[in-house]
Amino acid sequence: MGEISQADLIREDIETKISENYDFSKTSFKQQAVNAFIKKNPELNTDFDKAKKSYYKILKEFEKQKGLQVASNKKRLLKPNPEMLNNDMETTINPVPQISNQPQLLQPQIVEQQQINPKNKGNHDEKAVSAALTAFYLVLRTGFAPEAELLSDDEKTSLGKLGKPIFDRFFGENEELIVCFLGIGGVFVPKLAKGRKIKKEKTSKEKQKEKFDGFDS
Repeated sequence: MGEISQADLIREDIETKISENYDFSKTSFKQQAVNAFIKKNPELNTDFDKAKKSYYKILKEFEKQKGLQVASNKKRLLKPNPEMLNNDMETTINPVPQISNQPQLLQPQIVEQQQINPKNKGNHDEKAVSAALTAFYLVLRTGFAPEAELLSDDEKTSLGKLGKPIFDRFFGENEELIVCFLGIGGVFVPKLAKGRKIKKEKTSKEKQKEKFDGFDS
């Protein structure tokens, strides 16, 4: 039988320790394993530094080739080498997120809202409201019913009182809106009234024509 080399003896020693679930995770434990190996094999006539170099190299081969798992009668897991974690595996290990058992309260979200003040009312004078509504009536009268009576003073006063809440609520402080609507009404109403008059005249002529045609037949 041939002579067994130092490397074979180291592999055998590592296999034995793995089967005994020896802890290689700390440097001091590895050094103890090397010292025990030297004492167990005095015929090698080696010192600690030389044996350590060979021992560490072969141990690292075990870790790389077998993915930290070695086969004995059972599969056992070699504990990771701290030196390997600091060198080869440093960039691949992510910290484990800390999970708290305490329930986290949802923080209420503050949503900015536009300040809407439904009570942002104006304070229109009743006489001004009356004058505006009277002008609007005159526009309608001119366009659609020129024969309608004009408003009396009492009616104008009533319009001012009745119209004030509406003007205060919807027009606010914007007096120019009132003038704008009155101006638009002054343009639209006569046009619409003229179109209504033309249509009425056209309809009347068509009826007269039908009437005369009936006489001729």
